[in-house]
Amino acid sequence: MDDGETIWQLNWVLIAEPSQGDTLTNNDGTRVWFPLAMRDFSGPLVLHITEQAATKLTNAVDAAEFLQMHSENRLRFPLLSSLKVWRKPKKILPASAVQPGSDAEFDCFIVDAQEQDMGEAPSQTLLTLLPMLDSSVDIVLLTTLEMIRKPEHYALAVEYVTQQLLQEFALAAASNTVAGVSLLRPCSKAVALISSTKRSQVLAAGAGGHKLVTDDVVDYLSPQTDAKFTLTSFCTLNTVTDFKLDPPRGAKSQAALVTLTDVLSTGEDNAAQPVTSLLVDTVQLLTPDEAKTLGPVLAKMIYFATLAGQITRKRELESWTAQENPAKASTCRHLGRSPTGPALPDYKPSP
Repeated sequence: MDDGETIWQLNWVLIAEPSQGDTLTNNDGTRVWFPLAMRDFSGPLVLHITEQAATKLTNAVDAAEFLQMHSENRLRFPLLSSLKVWRKPKKILPASAVQPGSDAEFDCFIVDAQEQDMGEAPSQTLLTLLPMLDSSVDIVLLTTLEMIRKPEHYALAVEYVTQQLLQEFALAAASNTVAGVSLLRPCSKAVALISSTKRSQVLAAGAGGHKLVTDDVVDYLSPQTDAKFTLTSFCTLNTVTDFKLDPPRGAKSQAALVTLTDVLSTGEDNAAQPVTSLLVDTVQLLTPDEAKTLGPVLAKMIYFATLAGQITRKRELESWTAQENPAKASTCRHLGRSPTGPALPDYKPSP
């Protein structure tokens, strides 16, 4: 794998938009080129992105429009993205000359990007990569609203129920092979599919800021439950419409994909209790058809997120084997799609 160039695909990635004042061009200002911070279920990563990939991801006509939108605080990235990464040696070296686990002799940067295809769920082929991951809490987890908790030492966590491992992974996994056990996973952000039936209230927050509060929000995947939540976000006058969850005219509800960064309260102000109020970081409104397509995919993604907490390496710093190696991972030609393989099961809240 280290003998030459390789292409990698990152799916279901949450991107951190560059801040105002960040430099988004190379040293001489001739092209867009900047470090892009991102997270997924495995942890954080920062990679430079090319001009072509950056303009495509933000639907900018060209570099000039991309930079203008950034200067006017109108630059918007998709909530979840798919990225193509080119990894190449800075100079061709034999594999024996490269220290295992070191990227010092390699350049990695994003050469293509697009909004994540919400109809593409991971297949079982990706489960073979889970034992290679290091544990981290600086991650993004897919969840339902009812599963979010307020742990003592973190902003938020997701309480999963361990799932039945597929037979081929039951013996290779390191822990939590028993189904039906509570599994608390702290995270930096969580992503949920929600449904709003009320208009968002716009309140002044001082210094030109606004606070949006939406009451009686329900989880889209759990319409049969009575649990209702209050979602709060902070924005400016220019971005207030980006966070509104008002049902459109003639419709009873508005579906949306949201990222959550903190728990504002719990039902009984107790960390063990389900939450009732959450802080929203980003919102992506969905049409009824988009939400209907995404719902079944999220049920499989939540199963995948649970197994990512169950399947860990058997020994710390264990070397890759010929069978367990990223270079042996299945490939696919379509950006945003997982390698072909059997479908993942749906997440089951009870065994």
